[in-house]
Amino acid sequence: MTRGRLPDNHIIVLSNINRYMTLRQMERSELCERSGINPRTYNRREKREGNRDFDLTELTRIARALDVTVADLVTM
Repeated sequence: MTRGRLPDNHIIVLSNINRYMTLRQMERSELCERSGINPRTYNRREKREGNRDFDLTELTRIARALDVTVADLVTM
């Protein structure tokens, strides 16, 4: 039994966030402002410092800011 998330899940989430940011012509700073996520926190999650991925609350905030669902962010 494996614990944690699949290694490529982080890459899928980041690529989907970037894709929707591009479609919405949105910069990272604007995404952080609209979602209420601290830019430093976003950068840490993006770089996976401390081996942390985005949690559900952060994904929900990002999804609302991008006007998509959480499922859109976590699936291919």
